[in-house]
Amino acid sequence: MVDCGAVQGESAGKRPLPALPVNPSEVTHLLLTHAHIDHIGNLLEFIRDGFTGPIFCTEVTAKLTCISLRDSLDIRYRDAEREKSPDKSKEKVPLLTILEELPSRFIHLDAHVGVGQPYALPGIPGLTVELYPTSHVVGSVAYLIRAEAHGDLQGAEIYFSGDVGPVEDEFAHQGLSATRSRPVIMPRVVVLESTYGDRPARDPLAASGEVRRQALAKAFREELARHESPVFIIPTFSLGRTTDVLHDVVQSIQERHQEMGLLPTDIVEVVCGSRLARAYAPVVRDALLDMPRAGKVAWGNGRFRDIANRDQLAALLSPDTLPEVFIKVPDGPRIRVIWGDQPYQQNRLAIWLQSPGTTIGGRVSELIVGLAKNPQVTLVLVGYVPPGGMARQLEQIVRTPVTDRQGLLPLVHERPHKNGRLEVAADAVRMGFLDFSAHYSGHADAESLIRHIEGEPGDPDMDVILVHGTFLAREAFEQRIRYVGGNPRAGIRRVYTPSAGGPWFDVGDRRWLTGGVRARQARPRKSRVILASR
Repeated sequence: MVDCGAVQGESAGKRPLPALPVNPSEVTHLLLTHAHIDHIGNLLEFIRDGFTGPIFCTEVTAKLTCISLRDSLDIRYRDAEREKSPDKSKEKVPLLTILEELPSRFIHLDAHVGVGQPYALPGIPGLTVELYPTSHVVGSVAYLIRAEAHGDLQGAEIYFSGDVGPVEDEFAHQGLSATRSRPVIMPRVVVLESTYGDRPARDPLAASGEVRRQALAKAFREELARHESPVFIIPTFSLGRTTDVLHDVVQSIQERHQEMGLLPTDIVEVVCGSRLARAYAPVVRDALLDMPRAGKVAWGNGRFRDIANRDQLAALLSPDTLPEVFIKVPDGPRIRVIWGDQPYQQNRLAIWLQSPGTTIGGRVSELIVGLAKNPQVTLVLVGYVPPGGMARQLEQIVRTPVTDRQGLLPLVHERPHKNGRLEVAADAVRMGFLDFSAHYSGHADAESLIRHIEGEPGDPDMDVILVHGTFLAREAFEQRIRYVGGNPRAGIRRVYTPSAGGPWFDVGDRRWLTGGVRARQARPRKSRVILASR
């Protein structure tokens, strides 16, 4: 089985485990692509409900998974504990026990093989798995699973993309991640994510680290010219985006402090307020700065082979030992990086990185509403925000003239465990708004995804099974894969957009099987690899 995620946004009572087409006790091996909750969120329940086998992933994914699941448990049962609900609180106890024992269940694939090297799954003769880093978050990989022919059963192979990041050239991107990878020859069956399948190709300049940091520097320069002590609030996801943006912010100030007008007497304060990001940071640091032996996986951008870059990154991402660090810019300001939340205070320039990146509730929403009347404050988006996020409401308000805001809803932050709530009328909002989301993405766009899987002339035609995106995203992506310039795309045999709980797919025979899982088990088949459309 590949991944064991929870549907984000669903309540605990609607978790999707019952929809699995097999009992957890029937699963013998589990592969995790990365440590986001939508890929690991049901792992503890899966073990509780009968899974006893090993869990295969990269070492950094194993460490991040334990951090993510502990935080998920704390959030899920926080209300029950505050409301003194003993029955609900009791559910947490066995899951905590499983979590404590979880590290012993992991097998770190990258400790045994490098990129594209086969690892023989124990207990299943002839079945191997290869890993390919995807640049989505540190530790994220795709898997190529290959089964040799055995007896009357023919061999088969299948590629699971996991989530695919946009980094196709680490030196142009100039971020933290290394370039993503893929098999030299793609197998005939590919399971491909489609999160941004409905998005056209990004402007190549948006993927440039130089352009990305220029945009940040321009925003800082313009606000420093307008205000004595400007403040930027940047909503960030705790895993990945916080460290990415922190690195870019510091780099942009070091490179362009003179054009910003920052003096040696100035202090620039960068606050990383997410408790979860603080827990992740040392794990991310160690993975990025690891100098792998020949043939092993490298997670960090090759620029970190330079000792000065390595030392600075180590200092920035060490909240476990350095919760506050000063970086002196030659002939420029001092940059004070703080890991931990703190009250608003004036500096020459303040930048707050705060979760959640969706701006749905949490500390970042409290900051937005609390500072909405302050014209010195600007909200900067650096990633996807859903329509229900407060940032989208703020965007609508800011883009509407003050005299025309009478019909707009106020900004409201509910504080269920504190007294009262925060509310600001739309016509009282003076906060600024910038959207830099084009420069930051954890997912590849449609054309980049196609480049990730497309083969060379003469390669076998491919069946592509689209997963992970919304139905509309998958439908749009299906058309992009099938056709180019109005003509059928070479190398693509079929594209499928299956629904959850649908039929099974015989990978060797490349056909869908009907009749459910029991009929599938009883019917003679040609292949050793059968895929559930989930």
